Parts: sequence; structure tokens; C-alpha cells
Amino acid sequence: MTAISASKPIAVLGGTFDPVHAGHLRTALALQQQAGFSRVHLVPCADPYHKARTCAAADLRLRMLQVAVAAEPCLLADPRDIIRGGATYTVDTLRSLRQEIPQGVHISWVIGDDAAREMHHWHDWQGIFALANVLVVARPGVPAPDLQHWPATWCADQQDYLASPCGLARRVELTQLDISSTEIRQLIAAGHSARYLTPDGVLDIIAEHHLYERSST
Repeated sequence: MTAISASKPIAVLGGTFDPVHAGHLRTALALQQQAGFSRVHLVPCADPYHKARTCAAADLRLRMLQVAVAAEPCLLADPRDIIRGGATYTVDTLRSLRQEIPQGVHISWVIGDDAAREMHHWHDWQGIFALANVLVVARPGVPAPDLQHWPATWCADQQDYLASPCGLARRVELTQLDISSTEIRQLIAAGHSARYLTPDGVLDIIAEHHLYERSST
């Protein structure tokens, strides 16, 4: 694999990763292989203010993610939100990353159709576009959401999109796997195996710490 440069386009994929699974990893790799990004930051949140409480502690979710991406140089388990602690806001994550990345370099915040529909409820959501671009990953068979209210310029061409450091939006289709963290937690809570849904190293951590055994969500 060619060396990853800090001057090349970067994608950022946030989430609870509770636990990380093959669907997350396939999407992240597809961003690098199909959407033109040199590096994909997977950023586990510390305290997801807009979601229910996570099941696994932040340090364990980060450790599972680190194990999951260890063999793939283009994927990075980024601990910045967990190190910062407290409520996790996308705009703060991007401000932190932008301080490390040259201003002219493209950054994309990656979200799915469902999250895109609700993004206008996020804290300082319009500020996101001053720091990064937003890439919406389509859900197969689901109509595109109406996002014309976004303060962004919609861009259909991949190369034009990747040339901009911020302020653009684009919707793409990527290779995805229909797997959820909820499904994995429910399997483990029921005493069943979640093998092949998440890497074996992740399952080892889950077993070591008896994670999700009493979870019902």
C-alpha cells in the first residue's frame, strides 16, 4: 500500500462502536477504496449526548476498535473524543482534527441517510460545513433524504468534491454489510456466538471483560 500523506483527503467516521463490527470496517475500507480517501479516522465517542448510554466503557470500545483496524494501515482508531471526555459534539471533533490538518486539505464527515435527516438537530450543525465537507452514505433501496436546507454546495463529481477542504456535500453508494452492534449485543446476551460479525480479536476482548452478557439492547 502506498504511503498515506497528511496532504491527501481524509474521511472521519464517528460512532459509539459498541462494539465495532464488520459493517463499520467494510464501510471504512470502501471509503478508502471507492471514494478516494487516503485515510479514514474512526472516532469512538466518549458521551453520545443524542443517544442512549453506551454498554461498554469508552476505553474498552477504543481498545476493540484498535484491535479491529490494527492490520489495515489506511484505517485509524482515533481516540480524540475519548481523551477530551464529556459530551461528544461533531463540530468539536472536527475543530480538533482541523488543528492538526492543513487548512487546504479535504476532510469529510461521513454519515448515513438516517443521521443526515436528523443532522439539523445537532449542536452547531451548520458550523460543521466551515470545517469539513459532509459525505452521505446511501442506504440501499432507501430514497434519498431531502437535504436541500443544508448550508452546503452539492457536488456530484468525486474529484471536484475531494479538491475542496470544506463546504461541500455529496451522497454516494458504497459496499455495505447489514450488521448492527445491537444484533451482536443481543446474540451475546442470549448466549450465542457473534463470530464472523466482528473480528476475533474483538470477541476476545468481549469475552475477557464479559461485555454485553446481561445487555438486552
